Amino acid sequence: MVGVVLALIVLVSVFAFLVTYFPDFQQRSASAGFGTDWECTAQPKGDPICVKKPGG
Repeated sequence: MVGVVLALIVLVSVFAFLVTYFPDFQQRSASAGFGTDWECTAQPKGDPICVKKPGG
C-alpha cells in the first residue's frame, strides 16, 4: 500500500514539474498552420510572433 502511494506521489510530482517547466509544449510547431512561407517563434507567454518570409 505504501509503495502505491509513493508511486502516485512520484507521478504527480513529475507531471507538475513538466507542466511548470514546459507550459508552451504545444506551441513549438506554431508555424504549422500558416505554411512554409511563414516563420513563427513561440513566446513563453502569449501568442507566437509570425513573420512572412521575403519573396514568399
